Order: sequence, then structure tokens, then C-alpha cells
Amino acid sequence: MEIYDIKPIEPIVDYFFYLFVAFVIVLLLLTAVAIVAYFRNKKPNRKKEILQQLKQIDYSDAKKDAYTITTLAKELVVDEQMQQKYEQLLKMLQKYKYKKEVPPFDEKVKREFELFVGLADARI
Repeated sequence: MEIYDIKPIEPIVDYFFYLFVAFVIVLLLLTAVAIVAYFRNKKPNRKKEILQQLKQIDYSDAKKDAYTITTLAKELVVDEQMQQKYEQLLKMLQKYKYKKEVPPFDEKVKREFELFVGLADARI
């Protein structure tokens, strides 16, 4: 005897797996876009730029270089030791500023400047 009221079991199509995979892919794409946007818009470190400019000084124009060193090196001071080195450097650079004709940098000033740049490079 067969019952005609009951129908056979119909398979139910499960879309959950496909929705989950699509969600993960969209999430990965959004994360990748956010990471690329972050690194593209990231501003360079100002102190590293200043340090690079100071390293490129070629001592050709002592007066201009003295003013450049004075203005840029001030921004690299981060602690008491660097403040002292900066003040020593300022005293040495005074004779190269505020005059019409200046001699080229002497070796003592060059050494003091390179010591300051090396110290700033280690601290940044």
C-alpha cells in the first residue's frame, strides 16, 4: 500500500557557502584598498627630510650654509645633549653670518657640524 499524500524529500539549495565566500572576498578587497590608500597618503617624516638636507650641504657658500644649518638644525634638537651641541655649533657659525664677505668653513666647524649630524642621525 502506497501513500499518495506524502511527497518525496526535495533537496534544499544552500547558498550560505557562496555568500560567505563573497563576503570574505569583498572584505579582503576593502582591506587591500585601505592599506594601499594608507601608504600612498603617508606623509614623510619631517625630521628625516631635514637630516637629509643637512647631509647634502657641500660647504661651497659658507654664509648661505651657515644660515641653512642654523635654521634646519634647530628642528632636530630632541634632548639636552643635542641642545648643547646645537648651541656650540651656533657659536661657531656666528662668524660666518651677518657679514658681507666670509671665509670658507674651517675644519673645526666642519667636524662639529658632522658630529651634530651624526648625533641627530642616531637619535632619529
